[in-house]
Amino acid sequence: MERLVFTTMATSNSLAARALLLFESLRAFGGELKNDPGIVLVPKSADPLSGEVREGFSVLNVRVIPFALDEEARQFPLASVVYASAEAEGQMKGKTELMAWMLMDALVLNPPVAFLISQGINYGYRPVHHTLVGSVYEKPLDSFWTLIYQHCEVTHDRVFPMETCVRDNTLRPYFNSGLFVVRPEQELLARWRDHFQWLYRHPDF
Repeated sequence: MERLVFTTMATSNSLAARALLLFESLRAFGGELKNDPGIVLVPKSADPLSGEVREGFSVLNVRVIPFALDEEARQFPLASVVYASAEAEGQMKGKTELMAWMLMDALVLNPPVAFLISQGINYGYRPVHHTLVGSVYEKPLDSFWTLIYQHCEVTHDRVFPMETCVRDNTLRPYFNSGLFVVRPEQELLARWRDHFQWLYRHPDF
């Protein structure tokens, strides 16, 4: 069983070229993790990757895996992240202790040893960079976050303050979907996908 597998996604050939840069940076600057395996998820409905891009992934020991994307969900921003990361998790269950999920616009500049989360920890995450649609901790919940908490059954005692990466605000929990680490056997991302599939079809959303 692997210790850690790095995963990302690319919904087009041009984005796959960015993913190549991600894995090139990992191989160059990843230190003790530089040779850990990589996977890039590509939608089954996407145009085929160019031979040059596929060869690049092969040289870097990165497997290309297709994933199914619910066509109806495409209208929701970042829906592809939900489906791709869940597919990666399913593919890696029983094959690796840890799975790092990074979007293709990330680069590795130092050994990412913080990804090696300790036993007993099932989810490592990065807060969002800016507030965006986040819920400011000192302000009342707006209608959007009220619905999220209601449908996800989030109770007040589970909410904690979180600083954005650039510290422009203190928010209620709002994780960066482009950078996290999971234990595939916990199936956290499969549950995220299954809940998302129910939520986005709900009339409230």
